[in-house]
Amino acid sequence: MLRNGINARTAKAGDSVYFETAYPIAQNNRIVIPMGSFVRGKILESKRPGLIKGRGDFAWFLSR
Repeated sequence: MLRNGINARTAKAGDSVYFETAYPIAQNNRIVIPMGSFVRGKILESKRPGLIKGRGDFAWFLSR
């Protein structure tokens, strides 16, 4: 669940995003991030929406 607002018109690479996990995240049958954890990440790139039509898009990654 996204905890801070992101606006496609103003977001840029390097901006921080904060999430809270709604489900536990597992890797190799082990829970590595429990449910309810807060996770921080950064926007890698963003595409602004068009003036008339089109949608914005984000690429992001989780920080350790």
